[in-house]
Amino acid sequence: MKSLNEEEKIKQGIWPTKALCEDFVSGKYTISGITKEFGISKTSFYRAMKYFGLNILKSEGIKLPDIPKEELIQYYITENHTEKECIEHFKLKSRSGFYELLRKHHIKKDFEQIVAKSKEKQREKNGGFLNMEMASFQEKCKQGVRDTYGVDNVFQSEAMQEKIKDTLKEKYGVEHYSQTEEYKEKFKNTSLERFGTEHPFQSEAVKDKIKETMIDKYGASTKSFSELDPYTQHVFQSKENFEEFLKEHPNQSTKQISELLKCSISCVLFHIKQDHLEHLVDLKPQYSNDEKEVLSFLEDQGVKCIPNYRGAFLKTNLEIDIWCPEYNIGIEFNGDYWHSDAIKKNNYHQDKSIAAQEVGIRLIHIYEYEWRDLILREKIKAMLLIAFGKVKNKIYARKCEIKQISNAEARVLNEKVHLQGHRNAQVTYGLFYNNELVQLMSFSKTKYNRNLKTDNSWEIIRGCPGSNNTVVGGVSKLFTKFIKDYNPDMVFSYCDFNKFDGKSYEAIGMKFIGYTVPDLTYIKNGIGYKRRPMDGGELRKSADFRVYGAGSKKYIWTRN
Repeated sequence: MKSLNEEEKIKQGIWPTKALCEDFVSGKYTISGITKEFGISKTSFYRAMKYFGLNILKSEGIKLPDIPKEELIQYYITENHTEKECIEHFKLKSRSGFYELLRKHHIKKDFEQIVAKSKEKQREKNGGFLNMEMASFQEKCKQGVRDTYGVDNVFQSEAMQEKIKDTLKEKYGVEHYSQTEEYKEKFKNTSLERFGTEHPFQSEAVKDKIKETMIDKYGASTKSFSELDPYTQHVFQSKENFEEFLKEHPNQSTKQISELLKCSISCVLFHIKQDHLEHLVDLKPQYSNDEKEVLSFLEDQGVKCIPNYRGAFLKTNLEIDIWCPEYNIGIEFNGDYWHSDAIKKNNYHQDKSIAAQEVGIRLIHIYEYEWRDLILREKIKAMLLIAFGKVKNKIYARKCEIKQISNAEARVLNEKVHLQGHRNAQVTYGLFYNNELVQLMSFSKTKYNRNLKTDNSWEIIRGCPGSNNTVVGGVSKLFTKFIKDYNPDMVFSYCDFNKFDGKSYEAIGMKFIGYTVPDLTYIKNGIGYKRRPMDGGELRKSADFRVYGAGSKKYIWTRN
């Protein structure tokens, strides 16, 4: 793909215009104001400023305070305060202003001073330890506990928990201290002393404070914490209370906990995550209605399905949500929360797909945000029908007419069937059966393999079958036609590893050369957004969840 020059970047809105940069110089906009309002990244803004010959620091119009050089040296150098401390001490508006002051007075701190200050901060934070020392000390402590109790924290040990219970039974006649009359009396007296009521939640001031906090955490649309059952409020009031409740109700699912506390599962999950109590809860996701819909759809097509199957992964013991043994296909239904990066590692879905592939299984990932999109849901159903050979109309490529088509013609089929929709291409071939477009393949020039030193390198950017038919030999016929007409040196392509195994590429002589990094989707208000350079920053800040997919497989064909 041809790289854009500076003028083209400005025309397409990738870079700001000179007028906009000059508005920044005059003080009309800040950097953050420009990036937010006009959807331009900071990097692009800095490059545009450099292109127009404008200075970032000077253009901000910083009015430097009249701070004597000696005073600045005393505080910053001699007393060795941090940049942040200097900014607060001298009441500066920005870090840029502080740097400008240092340049003005030709002041520079020695590297040894910076290191010494960093170590000082670390020791203050860690009780006399450096970060590396602290990590080593903590790991030694953990290892000692592991050797003795088999867990990272001694209080996770069943033996220790039983010992605590036995001690409390012996001393107070109950299993938990909060059940004792002594605790109840202390709690009552403390509440009377602090709030003037026997329980904190009876205080109007506490109710108002809780309401404010919950609005900040959950948003104004969420049910107020003060409206929850008084017992539920007590449980969520502190980590200690919640931990005690979970120990009293061991190995409960989030759904069961939500029923016991008469609140939403989201509320339960929030407090589990906030208080780091995951080890006390059965966090296995519940069998969702959406997953049942996928299962019912397959069974209605006559596909034999086994839910929650482990036998397929002999070495890894991983579970497949829906296993279809007659087809060697597994279906994974991935919920937004349970499969977000808050729960799963970034490479979880890719690693699982690779593990399945190694034992001859094609693993198809269906994400909750995809299934929620009704248009995308129908596309996924059509893809599943093709994968399981349940498409009624079988067409042979030799009976089809092949011809080059426009982007407008391709768009109709791509938008109807392709999971990623349409993408304009330089060359598109279509197969026609009885004057109906039944399959297409699109190509554009690429610079992927720069070592070839050729301008005749191409990429397959769309391969799309019809929604109600299977064209036997269609991929081969389309690819062969392109090779014959354009005689490329190299053809490259990505295969979406979330849905496909790449066998159709291998069948036409393309070679597998590796995997991409896992693809990233931001979930906001139940809708999935793929990260793009212009909106990635905003999505990172506002997204409810981030879900990493299985990425893509990379394939290449070369003339020789």
